[in-house]
Amino acid sequence: MTGRDLYRTEVPAGPAAAERAEEVRGKFLRLVAEDRQPKTNATVMVLIGEHLKVAEMGLRNKATLEG
Repeated sequence: MTGRDLYRTEVPAGPAAAERAEEVRGKFLRLVAEDRQPKTNATVMVLIGEHLKVAEMGLRNKATLEG
């Protein structure tokens, strides 16, 4: 939503951290290759709120969705 780059992080710890780091690296590479990386850090509620600002719907529906 902001146009800024999004960086995924995961910090492996413990005695097998090096091996776990390679697993995490592989997982991140697979997510990128499958185009499954998140495009934003926004929560679902933030996204719904942004959608409600521009959605074309009746007042009753909008009031129900806004809570």
